[in-house]
Amino acid sequence: TGSLASNSPVTDGRAVYAFFGSRGLYCLDAADGSVRWKRDLGKLTTHHAHGEGASPALHDGTLVVPWDQESGSRVIALDAATGSPRADRVAHDGQIWSMARVPGQPWVASAGLDGYVRVWRTSDLQLIAEAPAQRPPVRGIAVAPNGKSVVSSSDDGELRVWDIGAAS
Repeated sequence: TGSLASNSPVTDGRAVYAFFGSRGLYCLDAADGSVRWKRDLGKLTTHHAHGEGASPALHDGTLVVPWDQESGSRVIALDAATGSPRADRVAHDGQIWSMARVPGQPWVASAGLDGYVRVWRTSDLQLIAEAPAQRPPVRGIAVAPNGKSVVSSSDDGELRVWDIGAAS
C-alpha cells in the first residue's frame, strides 16, 4: 500500500471491488462490468509523490480498505453490497505498508511505518491484537494458512513470527 505499485482488485465472484486512492472506491458487477456503486473517500496525502496503490480485503460482506497516507493512516470498513460505511479507525502512526486477510478468521492484519503489526476484526475494526514487530518500518506481512501466526519483515533484514492464535 502507499507505494508506486498498482493496487489489486478483490472479488467475491459476483462483484469486483477496486480502490483507486483519491480517485475513489468502485464496485463493479463481475458479469457485465457495470458500476454498482462508487465512493469518494477523500484526498490522500502521500510522501514524495509516492503512488496511491492499495488493495482492499473482503470478508463476509465487509470490504476493508487501507487508507494509507503520510499521517493519519486508517482502515475503513464498508458494506460490500452498498458501500455504506461500517467503521473507520486510525491504524498506524504513519503509512500502512502492508495488509493481509487472516485465513479462517474474520480479521485483517496491517503493518506500518510505526513498527507495529495490528489485527482488526473486519466487521467493526475492533483491534484484536497488536505487537511491536521490530525496528520500524515493518515493510511486509504474511499470514500463515492456518491463521495462527503472522510473519513480518522490516528494513533491518529480519523476519519475525508472532502468534495470533491466542486472540481467537
